Amino acid sequence: MVENSREAKPPMKGPGRAGSPSMCLTDEEIEAHVLSRLPAGATEAVEEHLLYCTSCLDRVEEEERFSTAFRAAARAREAELRAGAAAKGWLAWLRGPYPVWAGALAMGLALCLIVPWNRQPEPAQAVRLSVVRGSEPAPAGQAVAGRPVRLEIDTTELPRLSRYHLQLVNPRNEALSGKDVEPAGGKLVWEPETLLAPGAYWVRLYDSQAGGVLLREFGLSVK
Repeated sequence: MVENSREAKPPMKGPGRAGSPSMCLTDEEIEAHVLSRLPAGATEAVEEHLLYCTSCLDRVEEEERFSTAFRAAARAREAELRAGAAAKGWLAWLRGPYPVWAGALAMGLALCLIVPWNRQPEPAQAVRLSVVRGSEPAPAGQAVAGRPVRLEIDTTELPRLSRYHLQLVNPRNEALSGKDVEPAGGKLVWEPETLLAPGAYWVRLYDSQAGGVLLREFGLSVK
């Protein structure tokens, strides 16, 4: 912090008006000039004196540097005090009594931040799609909306292929996703990445090795 002290200046050489060409300025006159506190009429005399007196001009410049540094230190100290008061205000608010809703709000925010990190991924629900002989329609599979689905298809009544192509279609006949699946253990297993909304869907089974020939179509009801 800048100290409010300066070296003693040489005393006045003799009596006379402020800024007289015959004598140097006093410390009070220099300070008043820098702070623009000289009475009307004395300012011109002081400025006239500074035109030829380099000693007084050096003292004025030193006073200006001191004044500038002092004001900067004062502003910094004021900003520091304001920041400290603001921090104390926040601490007082945090430590002070709260209404019931404020406590509930804080707990709710904490749960929103913590619970998603600890939440385990929901397991996929198994949906078995049946393959029947002839033209008899197979019963539609059942699934719960908004949950991952694992589709399982028995390959016993299907042509024996090394790979099949499965496609999930919405009620507007738009393909949502598809994948080539190899049979394992007498069945096809596929988990589409799409979470389904309530509605009627179709699961189409193609021969991936014969130009995309449709082999079966299964209904899937999501509620």
